[in-house]
Amino acid sequence: MQNKFEDVGTRISFRLKELNITQRQLCDRTGISANGISQYVRNIRVPDTFSVYKLSIALNTTIEWILTGKQSELQGFLNRDEQELIEKFRKMDDRDKLDLLDNARVKVDRHLKEQAGRELSHN
Repeated sequence: MQNKFEDVGTRISFRLKELNITQRQLCDRTGISANGISQYVRNIRVPDTFSVYKLSIALNTTIEWILTGKQSELQGFLNRDEQELIEKFRKMDDRDKLDLLDNARVKVDRHLKEQAGRELSHN
């Protein structure tokens, strides 16, 4: 049976080149040892769950992409900041989600009122 994670290192290496990040910089950003990063990139070892999580943050991509090469359903429709916001929102408890939504509504309403005011002053 073929290991579906056999190209994890290839994807990490690709992302490093794409972001112009060195393996050393990736070590600094993730706290993963230089030896560990080197083994991942050379497909000698597959990163553990927490390391994949740290890599996804440092490489500004998804865990799914690192492990499988598949893009999230949201990619292509949302920019990276929007994707990150949704991923973090999904990890929040219900109370924090409600607080965030309330704050977002206030900010959007304020923005729309300011925008409408600017449009009226230009007419």
